[in-house]
Amino acid sequence: MNELELLSVKEAAAILRYHPVTIYELVKKNQIEACRIGGGKTIRIPAAAVTRLLAGNNKQEVTV
Repeated sequence: MNELELLSVKEAAAILRYHPVTIYELVKKNQIEACRIGGGKTIRIPAAAVTRLLAGNNKQEVTV
């Protein structure tokens, strides 16, 4: 996975084995990095953020 790559919510959810709604909740709670594209409707998750979450090195504790 390229560290500069941006993933869709669906792609991030598949990698993390989370439901896409959970990804949206993590974004809303600022527990995973995200950027909004196209006027704020489309959300993309940096691959690096997914990698950190998988490694357990996320700066914030994940609570869903």
